[in-house]
Parts: sequence; structure tokens; C-alpha cells
Amino acid sequence: MDKLFLLIIAALLLFFLHEYYLLYFKNIESISDSKLEELFIKLKIALIKDLPKYMVRKHQDDGNDYRRVYARARDILYKILDRYRYIYLNVENKYGSIEIKHNPNFHINGAGRIVINNIDEIEQDVLLCFCFYLYLGGYMRHTDGLVPDTKNMFQILDYLIDKRNSAEAVFFKGLVFKYGVEIDTMPDLEFATKLLNLAGQKGVGLASFELEGINKFSYLYSTNAEKPA
Repeated sequence: MDKLFLLIIAALLLFFLHEYYLLYFKNIESISDSKLEELFIKLKIALIKDLPKYMVRKHQDDGNDYRRVYARARDILYKILDRYRYIYLNVENKYGSIEIKHNPNFHINGAGRIVINNIDEIEQDVLLCFCFYLYLGGYMRHTDGLVPDTKNMFQILDYLIDKRNSAEAVFFKGLVFKYGVEIDTMPDLEFATKLLNLAGQKGVGLASFELEGINKFSYLYSTNAEKPA
């Protein structure tokens, strides 16, 4: 009986150590997409619900734990969205590269933000490419790096949807609401479902793939968010 009890304790300990390793340390490149999404949800909920309370209790002013978890969640989301890298690869293949420093229609300011000067003159695929970078930030050719700017991103997406009837913009907006406008904010799965359904009706085949994960997302958010404080 004692041996059985010890084996159960050892198995539980190994399970939790493995989950902790997956959550914080395992190379993202070696984790499956479905597992990445599960880890992302757990990290997001930790950022929203668990870590702020922990930091208040421990009087931690530096926020190192928060930044560490935030960075891990952001890197995982980068990897998840890597399946849609065609958004910027198509632009690079089509135009060679975007000469962003000397373009009369847009430029990058000193803070690493895209400034649109004449949106009507910019190709639709280039605008969508901008949105990809504006969501999480990153490096485009001929830039020193772009900072996340979801306000600007939504302005571009809404323009593409309203003025150019872009199905891809509807799809990308659905992605943003599925994964959350910010790393440390909850998603709007109901609105994401509506947008992804609309994108599918407009002919975006990948919308069905993202819709398949909505129910799983709802379950994981509900089960993880109900943990006692």
C-alpha cells in the first residue's frame, strides 16, 4: 500500500514537473500546434488572473515574473501565427521588398510605428502585411523593428473590410479576437466566431480550421479561469 501511494505521488510529481517544463522551458519549435494553443491559454490566464494577485501578495514591484510569462506567451503566439506567414511572404515575393523608408504613402516614425499617409494608394496585400506586424510587432525589411500598435491595426482592418470588402481582413480580425487583442487580455470568442464564419462564407478556407478550435478554446478558458484564487 505504501509503495502504491509513493508511486502515485511520484507519478503526479513527474506530471506536474513535465507540465511546468512544457509551459515555461521547452523549445517552442518542438511543441505541436494544438499543445501550443493550450499552453498559450494557460499563460494568458496566469497573466490576467494569477500573476497580478501573486505580485500584490509578495509586494513584487519589479514585475520580473510577469514579464517572463508575458514574453513566453508572446513567443508562443508568434509561433502559432507562423502558420499564416504567407501574409507577409506573399508580399515579399510579389514586391521583392517593401521600400518603407522612402515611400510617399507610408513611413516608420522614430518610435517604430507605421504612419499611413495615403491609405487609398497602398495595395491591399501590403496593408494586410502591416496588420500582421502591428499585432505583435516584429521586423520588416528596411526597418529597425516595429512595435505593436493594435489601434492602428484595427483602423487598417476596418478600412479593408468596409472600403475594399477584404475577406482576408475579416479573417485576420477574427484571429485577433480569438487569441486576444493584447497578450494579457481575454479574447472575445463570440465575436471571433462571427468574424471567422463570415470569412469562411467569403471564401477563406482557413477560417474553418480556426473555427474548429473555438470550442476547445472556450472549454480551456472556462476550466483554467475557474481555479480558486
